[in-house]
Amino acid sequence: MSHWQNNRLLKTDSVWCAAQERSTTPLFNRGFRAVQRNEGAACMGALGECCVEYWLDWHGVSWFPDGNYNNDLVVNGKRAEIKTKLRTVVPEGNYEASVNNYGDWIQKPDLFIFVSLYREQGCDTTSAQSFSAAFFVGWCWDEELYEFGYQKKIGDIDERNGMVARAESMNIEHRFLRDINTIGEWL
Repeated sequence: MSHWQNNRLLKTDSVWCAAQERSTTPLFNRGFRAVQRNEGAACMGALGECCVEYWLDWHGVSWFPDGNYNNDLVVNGKRAEIKTKLRTVVPEGNYEASVNNYGDWIQKPDLFIFVSLYREQGCDTTSAQSFSAAFFVGWCWDEELYEFGYQKKIGDIDERNGMVARAESMNIEHRFLRDINTIGEWL
């Protein structure tokens, strides 16, 4: 039985357990991450990365860990940053993917891969086991993020949902992202 349904990875024990373990390792929580992440954010980030790695393996796309502080993976020779959001609803085309700007430290990957993790309202976010699915909402080249996205400042309010921005970020609506199934064709 396949764990894939329309760009959605259903919970698989091997991926979820690997993410839980990765989120607590010194290598994952090094440098910038050690300062900026809390336990829940580390778990979410690790799960997003493990899900993308699983997807790439499943589809025969070559990748390896980047091994530096700036990016997550090298996919077919291109530096890739995986960005993960937590959701309690299934993501839609008008929802946004975000890339936080951390002041002087700005990631410079070739591309971004965006994942939304689904969990029920009120579930613990510090455990990978709380999430029941990962949605691969898409990917974009770095320059496309700036061409089709827009910047949010701390305190900006999204008029569509009342959410207040807690960090400065570049945001792009899902409808402007490339389908995850095309990533192998472009790299």
